[in-house]
Amino acid sequence: MKKIIGREEEKRQLTYYYESDNSEFLVVYGRRRVGKTYLIREFFAQKFCLYLTGLANAGTEKQLLNFQLSINEQTNSDFLCEKSWLLAFEQLKSVIQQSLHKKKVIFLDEIAWIDTPKSDFMTAFEHFWNHFCAARGVSLII
Repeated sequence: MKKIIGREEEKRQLTYYYESDNSEFLVVYGRRRVGKTYLIREFFAQKFCLYLTGLANAGTEKQLLNFQLSINEQTNSDFLCEKSWLLAFEQLKSVIQQSLHKKKVIFLDEIAWIDTPKSDFMTAFEHFWNHFCAARGVSLII
C-alpha cells in the first residue's frame, strides 16, 4: 500500500470501522478533488467485496451493466446483467455471502451518478442495506 500522508484522524476512523464487528454505513463527502476516493481505495486496497464507480451521464441500463461487469471482474463470476436494481442487489448479496473477506467492504463511488431518474436505485439500495447488510457485518461506503 502506498503511504497516505496525513489524514491521521480519517485513517483512525476507517480502522475502527473496519475492525468493528458491527455493520457500518460510511458516507464520505467533501469538496471535489481533495482525495476522498483515493483515501478509501488506498486504505482498503484489496479488502473490497465490490468497488464500483458510477458512470457519468449514463442511464439505468448502462449503470446496471457497469454494476454487473464490475462484480464479474472483481469476483471471477459470470452473472448476467439484470433489468432492475432489486435483482442486481441480489447478485451482490450472493457475492457477499461467498466472500472470504473478514469484513465485507462495499464501496459505491459516485453514487449520485448511479441513482438515475426513475431507476428505483434508492429503493433497492435502502432495502439491500436494511434487510441484508445491517445484520451481517458489512461496511458500506458511499
